[in-house]
Amino acid sequence: MQVLFNSIDGQTNQEHSVCVFSHYDPNGVVEPYVRYYLRELKRCNFAVVFVTTSPSLDDESLAALRELTVSCILRENIGYDFGSYKTGIDHTFLRIPKVKQLLLTNDSVFGPIYPLDKVLATAQEHDVFGMTDSFDFHYHLQSYFLLYNKKTLHSHAFKAFWGSVESIDAGQPGFKQKIILQYEVGGSQFFREQGFSLKAAFPYRQLMVSEFSDYLQVLEHVEEEPRSSVKPLHIKFNSTHSYWKKLIQQGYPFLKRELLLVNPTNTDISTWPATVAKHSNYDPTLIVSALRNFSGSDDFFFLTNPTETSQSMNSDSTLTLSINPAFFAWQQEYDVPSLRTFKFDEQRYLNHYPDVKVAVEQGKIENGKKHFLLFGYSEGRLLGLTRFDNSNAASARL
Repeated sequence: MQVLFNSIDGQTNQEHSVCVFSHYDPNGVVEPYVRYYLRELKRCNFAVVFVTTSPSLDDESLAALRELTVSCILRENIGYDFGSYKTGIDHTFLRIPKVKQLLLTNDSVFGPIYPLDKVLATAQEHDVFGMTDSFDFHYHLQSYFLLYNKKTLHSHAFKAFWGSVESIDAGQPGFKQKIILQYEVGGSQFFREQGFSLKAAFPYRQLMVSEFSDYLQVLEHVEEEPRSSVKPLHIKFNSTHSYWKKLIQQGYPFLKRELLLVNPTNTDISTWPATVAKHSNYDPTLIVSALRNFSGSDDFFFLTNPTETSQSMNSDSTLTLSINPAFFAWQQEYDVPSLRTFKFDEQRYLNHYPDVKVAVEQGKIENGKKHFLLFGYSEGRLLGLTRFDNSNAASARL
């Protein structure tokens, strides 16, 4: 561990709201969207302790961090966010014994697209506060945004839990699952068992009430129109992916980076720029720039509705997509063509979905393409397109 700079010593007579911010970038860059988030945290009076597992940080990023944060720590890339959170917590309590709030957050989200003040004002009423919760495995607050208030911070339970956190090495079998179960899920379970109150700003139950209400309206419409049809309602636990638009409509201030880069649930994200523009003043250019840098490609400019993608595929497994109108504002800047041809990657699809591969081998279905066209979208399968021109650009997942 290396402390690159620190300006929080000598302020021990004041109570502070502290944020430990976990960051990683393989190129040692603090992206503009991260700087925007840090600026908003500073505006909300958080002293930000920035912990990065990047190999190094470039001079421009370091200069920005000196303006936006009170401390910057470079550490070994093990243990994911919980390793960085623990490092930041240990660093903080050695220097600021009077901490009234501690926020743990990271660079896995774009935003905040709304000011954080309103959400943070409600956090004071609860011992442990998060943006969203999940029932995956067991009930827990999702760890990309966790706020501990004073009662919790100075408890034996807080010291016991964070004292038990270890940096689990990526070489261990199932290391990511262990981190989730022991620390993200396990942390929420531990604090609940110790009698602390947990609260999510945008609880999953509240989302489900809205989701079921909307679905009932669809069913009522189908009853009145006998020739119309309806798809079954598939309930998924990760609200930040499956219900991203509904969350934003309710005032949720973030978009998950993984959702826009990987889209593991094959959710329709084709309208995200318009949704952000409609509901906030946040500059979506910050997101577009980051997506291009992280993916090494501009294929995301051709995002379309997954159903539409399936219907547009030709018999030779190719499909030509038009640029999504939502990205017209950046087309000229990034020199993106109006049309691009992609090809369904049969082998990639089968490798990604072993159950489909077995079904093909057993003759239950002709091939992976046939499976995707019949069941892929309804089952939430990733399409896995590659450019038909065989360029070296990264594969698209549209």
